[in-house]
Amino acid sequence: MKRLIVHATMALLIVQGTLQSGSTQVSVGDILSHVTPDKDTNSQTASQAQTAPQSCGGLQLAPTHPQASMAYLMRNRLSSRLDNIPIIVYSSLDINAYTLIGAQRASGGVICIPQGTVVFFQEAPDELAAVIAHEMGHAIDEACRFPRTTAAQNQWCEDRADEVAFTLLVNSNPPFNPTALAGAFGRLEGLRGGTGTGLLARVSNWSSTHPITPDRVEHVHQMLLKWAAARQ
Repeated sequence: MKRLIVHATMALLIVQGTLQSGSTQVSVGDILSHVTPDKDTNSQTASQAQTAPQSCGGLQLAPTHPQASMAYLMRNRLSSRLDNIPIIVYSSLDINAYTLIGAQRASGGVICIPQGTVVFFQEAPDELAAVIAHEMGHAIDEACRFPRTTAAQNQWCEDRADEVAFTLLVNSNPPFNPTALAGAFGRLEGLRGGTGTGLLARVSNWSSTHPITPDRVEHVHQMLLKWAAARQ
């Protein structure tokens, strides 16, 4: 895997315009295009969290719970305007995150985060934000609101969600360090293994819903290069 070398000051820059990689393309405009401009909702409130669909697979933590409030803080910093994407932090030791997609684009989705995930990333809040941003990508990406029947389709949608995550990270207020997206992948693989890039690793991953982790890290690397070039 290529070593990712990015100047630290990149994390303080704000990207504008469109980030592209292969056949995927995600812009800030794409992300916010379905949000009513005059809607003034600054954060996910306790009442929003409590009225979200209760189908995340566990007992929902109170919004004042330390792990729940940490996740809400990260989500609201990513975007205060995407108020149709609430998150639910629920009691579970699982380390995972997933999104229950709404039937219509305007309905967004509900991001489900096990308590174990928040604890796992507790010492790396930017990486937790990257995980949440990735799930927000799934919630708002209309291009992937179709029945996905092949691994290739799923992996394409995962790439798109990674691009949305990158865009949200660098456009948050204040911005997150975008290398956290690759860092989150690395932290998860440090737990689970699976950093191979050879033929056996690719064959084993043939039917997976996600690209292999080194490819996702390389994807982040390419976005970082384009982001830096756009600021020169």
